[in-house]
Amino acid sequence: MMYLKLALLNLWKYRRRMLVVLVGVVISVVVMEVVGGMLNGMRTTFFSEILRGSGHVQYHAEGWEDRLNRYSVEYMIDNPDRIVAELRSDPDVARAEPILSFGAVVSGGEENIALEGRGVMRSTEFFPDATTNIRSGTFLPEDDPGLALSTSNAELLGLSLGDTASVLVETTLGSPWYLTYPVTGLYESGQAEIDQSTFFISHADAQELVFAEGQTNEIRVSLRDAELAPAFLTRHSGFADANDMAGRTWREIHGSLLVFVEISDLLSAIINAFVVIVAATVITNAVLMTAFDRIGTFGALRAIGMKRRQLWGMIVWEGTAVGLIGSLLGLAIGVPVVLYFQTHGLDIGEFSEYFGTGQTYYFAFAPATTARNFGYGLMIAALSAAYAGWATARMDLIGSLQEA
Repeated sequence: MMYLKLALLNLWKYRRRMLVVLVGVVISVVVMEVVGGMLNGMRTTFFSEILRGSGHVQYHAEGWEDRLNRYSVEYMIDNPDRIVAELRSDPDVARAEPILSFGAVVSGGEENIALEGRGVMRSTEFFPDATTNIRSGTFLPEDDPGLALSTSNAELLGLSLGDTASVLVETTLGSPWYLTYPVTGLYESGQAEIDQSTFFISHADAQELVFAEGQTNEIRVSLRDAELAPAFLTRHSGFADANDMAGRTWREIHGSLLVFVEISDLLSAIINAFVVIVAATVITNAVLMTAFDRIGTFGALRAIGMKRRQLWGMIVWEGTAVGLIGSLLGLAIGVPVVLYFQTHGLDIGEFSEYFGTGQTYYFAFAPATTARNFGYGLMIAALSAAYAGWATARMDLIGSLQEA
């Protein structure tokens, strides 16, 4: 206990030297906490936002994945209402909906643009960024045909709320056909993929438009837990085969983005390792300088009876105390930064839109990450002090006294 008290007294006596060590620990912990919050935010956004839109399982007709034209309405699922009702009876299913996707040319006056049409349920939950960000009108009003456009596409077409748009498609029979719809809703989803290339009509209107009565080309399913997807597919494999459907889990649907997430995990580990190495180098040098400045004092302590291991223990206690204080101060700075950007987000421009996260990037606070960063800060300081204590304690007594 006496050596612990000596260690604490030395912190104040040599406070200028110790301040260098303290700052190193604080900066290291702040960097690790902020970077960790940023990468946790990416993971949270991916699983909560992207999977909320795509679902955990998607069913298509056999052969759909091999189609050459992504807008083809050749591969269709029959009796989607019956299939959806059957899937909804599974207790693991949170929601299931049919979606009819098709290519179209939308015209307004003298302007026209090629877009992807999405026939959805009027109460759909699979396109929340569009349905909840209506700038004017109603997404898809009940009982009346209508078309929902992004504000940017409406501007390109010269259309306003209530104007009529013509939608030209290739039907399931391979022939061209068009119908007109009033613009009932204008939205801004914040996602480039949707705002630039997609419009919405009701699923029933889409069936009428492409001559697909009693058919659809996709069924999306959200489960109560994403990790249930493989077991869900296996459990319903016979049902899918009986309806000439093939299912894919979210891992197959978002394979390329999952690679991006895995790369980010590796990047996170590399960044943390780099920060730890740099911090350990800086802190070790600072601790060594502080220790070597006191060689004479250590020699005097040994001359009056302090053993090498006791001297080593005193220096380790000093480093551990600095690590404890520095880690707490680092978290006191880093955690509020993470919480701020978790609430307010960080605008990083259009880059993130292509990953389905919108222009605002939100961090995520994770207690496990914070505990790990606290441990890193404490460990760096303690190990650095242990090395400095070993380097000074191994010096001979006479040589130490000569430095006094």
